[in-house]
Amino acid sequence: MRYKSAIDTSVPSANALAVIALNELAEILNEKSESSSEKSSSENSIDAKKYSEYAKKILDCFSRALTQNPSDYLSLIVANSMWKPFKPKAEPKPEPVKIPTDDELNREEIPEESHDLQEQNESQKQSSVQSSRISRRTSREVSERSERAERRASRAAKSSRRTSRTR
Repeated sequence: MRYKSAIDTSVPSANALAVIALNELAEILNEKSESSSEKSSSENSIDAKKYSEYAKKILDCFSRALTQNPSDYLSLIVANSMWKPFKPKAEPKPEPVKIPTDDELNREEIPEESHDLQEQNESQKQSSVQSSRISRRTSREVSERSERAERRASRAAKSSRRTSRTR
């Protein structure tokens, strides 16, 4: 097996391209499920959700590396900004949430599902905060790199002028 680097070189990393392709595939299948018959639309919807989840798993694998050195993973940052969570086009109406009364709370414990929803909400908030930090760091680093490159170019131009005068 030949290992490939996840860092961008002159060619974007394969992982970033996979995230982009999986996300586009999920969108296409989701649109197709909206316009086709009911049996195949449910299958397409399931596939679209699966591909969207695969894309998110790839992004999650590299989230730590992205935060530590974002300039090496620019194509993954772009893929992260393009990724959209799966939302079926024809969403069923949500069931109303039953809020327990004080008497019910005293009699029984809160179901575990509500704890899971709270954890999901917290993890979504953390991932959105993390992606905003990445984009802020990236734009700052890109501007710093361009400033350094301009300084290097001006120094090189000055040194070439000096060497041409001495000759």
